[in-house]
Amino acid sequence: MAMTGIELYRFLESAKITWSRRDCSAFVFGMNPSYLAQRGDRELSERALVNAFRHLWAGRRYWLAWKVARLILFGGSER
Repeated sequence: MAMTGIELYRFLESAKITWSRRDCSAFVFGMNPSYLAQRGDRELSERALVNAFRHLWAGRRYWLAWKVARLILFGGSER
């Protein structure tokens, strides 16, 4: 099962990367501020995941960037 946008947001919130859905949508995912609200429980777009990877990598959060890269490459299946 792939990780939804809300699940990834909660994960990033617990890691203190973001503090609100609007912040996560705009600055981490690089989308419009209401992106997470519009996506609901659906999977994130590839563009949003790539933007999240870039944001985390630039911030030297390599472990979290690796987790997002796994979502991009393998569709989020946790093994």
